[in-house]
Amino acid sequence: MSLQSKVTAAFLFVMTVMLAHGGYNLWGQRRLMQTESGERARVLVSTLAEMSLDPLLSGHFDRLERQVDSLLTHSDVLDARVVNSVGRVVADTNRSGQGWIHTSSTDQSTGLHLRYMDTLLLASAPIASEGLQFGRAEVAVSLESFHQRMLQTTTLLFVALAAQLSIGISFGLFINSQVIRPLKLVSDALGSSKPDIDGQPIRTPRRATPEIRNVAEAIESMRARLETYYREERDLQRLRTLGEISVSLAHEIRNPLEAVSGAVELISRDPEISENQNRFLKIIREEVDNLNRYVSEFTQYGKFDMNSETVFDMRELIDDTMLLIAPMAQQRRVAVEVRHTDSALNIRASRSHIKRVVVNLLMNALEACSHGDTITIDTRLDHTAASVQIRDTGPGIPNALAQHLFDPFVTSKEHGLGLGLALCKGIIEQHKGDIRVSNLEGGGVQAGISLPVYIPGIRTAEGWGE
Repeated sequence: MSLQSKVTAAFLFVMTVMLAHGGYNLWGQRRLMQTESGERARVLVSTLAEMSLDPLLSGHFDRLERQVDSLLTHSDVLDARVVNSVGRVVADTNRSGQGWIHTSSTDQSTGLHLRYMDTLLLASAPIASEGLQFGRAEVAVSLESFHQRMLQTTTLLFVALAAQLSIGISFGLFINSQVIRPLKLVSDALGSSKPDIDGQPIRTPRRATPEIRNVAEAIESMRARLETYYREERDLQRLRTLGEISVSLAHEIRNPLEAVSGAVELISRDPEISENQNRFLKIIREEVDNLNRYVSEFTQYGKFDMNSETVFDMRELIDDTMLLIAPMAQQRRVAVEVRHTDSALNIRASRSHIKRVVVNLLMNALEACSHGDTITIDTRLDHTAASVQIRDTGPGIPNALAQHLFDPFVTSKEHGLGLGLALCKGIIEQHKGDIRVSNLEGGGVQAGISLPVYIPGIRTAEGWGE
């Protein structure tokens, strides 16, 4: 049985006990007030019977009339009368009843009798002496005060029960909101959460007590540590796999690169090669060298050679990169617009590494675009940081990948390894910069990097501009 069911059952049990106790008290109060009314009626009728003996025997009926009239001074006495042994009414507060023969089941009976009716109590006592009965005295007592007291008692009882019920319900709601519901939320979250990299965080209930908040926070901390452990274990496993394939992969890539490099050298010796063609051959030679370094670093993931830092303008690097990207963009019929700032964006960094980042971001944007889409490249100076923003009008990043873009081996490409953005992040962070990729409102993706502007003797980065 759940805690909520147990609390509800306990609440219903307490309410049942309270109702039973209230009903028993009401019944006891009724019995007590009924006994008090009966005792009062006994005293009145017994007194009237004793006082009526001498006048009844002596025939002084005027005294009997005064005696029965004296009972009317009691506010609850409705009627009083004296009946002789033959049942004739010899004295009655209601004079019209005098002289009538009174036939009642109690007229000739002995002993004191009480008969409860709806609104009155009829008491009857014998007028007797030395074992002989000479008549009966009867008194009718109003039960209106009895009913009023019962009504007041019942009202007070129900008010008390209603107050107790309200307090019980309020307490139950308080326990439900402060204890039961927060515990149920934590229990449900704990039951549905899995200790892996896609696990949902266990939120701390807002209305919980501090103790339950501490429990929820402790559980969430444990879940987060387990998630970190699973992520690290997963990455280690993938790195082991990467290490196994890196040797053969490097061999398979370097062989054709050497062939390309040899062909470029042979072509460059041709005296009839134009200056423009030489320019493209130079780009090919540089990219072959970059690929060779990339393969070397791929076999040692996360380690980058920072000894080749130079000072260069990011605008020039963007223009050089466009020589590679422009033919592919034209083939895909994707428009590429470059908007440079007028300010110099000199940075001190590894040109090949930064170029690899820009190429990677542009290739991602190009692969996400289709015919008619647009890629926009903005360069600007944000305080002491050189900023490059790349926006595309493609479909955007799937929500499932948005939180794990920079995790290694996370990719939406069918044949991708998921190392591109992870390598980009490592390169930018080693250059004391920042990289961000996010969806744009209305569709598309914005990817940007921010690197410290080169100032002789000073190297700072204040992050992203507005």
